[in-house]
Amino acid sequence: MAITLSPTGAFVGRDTVVEFAILPPQTTPIEADWKLLGCTRSKSLSLAWDEVDTTSSCSTGNIRESLVTYKNETFSFDGVSSVDETKNQEELYLHVRNPDGGQPSGWLRFSDPSSSTEMLVIEAPALFTTFNKDRSYDAEATFTIEGRLTGNGTTSTVIIPA
Repeated sequence: MAITLSPTGAFVGRDTVVEFAILPPQTTPIEADWKLLGCTRSKSLSLAWDEVDTTSSCSTGNIRESLVTYKNETFSFDGVSSVDETKNQEELYLHVRNPDGGQPSGWLRFSDPSSSTEMLVIEAPALFTTFNKDRSYDAEATFTIEGRLTGNGTTSTVIIPA
């Protein structure tokens, strides 16, 4: 199944896949451990570096000098709530609500198209810090999940099966 790209290589967000594995951060998941987070709409993975100002009296000109220190990768997903067990929303919610070992941690796999036949896949340990359930009276029931990656994990390119 190839992904449809625009002439400029653009793609739509629904082609991005989010999966999770409820395992300790020190245990690398195998393929059978991954579960699809179904019915998502918005999927965000953000990367930012902390910065320190190293400008001093030795600095040349009026240009600030800086160094980066720590990397922060955060994520946020939202979608339409579903009671369908294959969407795995309730399993993740129950883990975040009452985690084994006291920490709502696990693994996150974020797969983005890198061509019409390949996906760029990031797998990393994660801390799930927020799980919101929104229940409006006259609108769809929704959820939001937020957290941060707690390790570098792996990045790979995977061919999409035909």
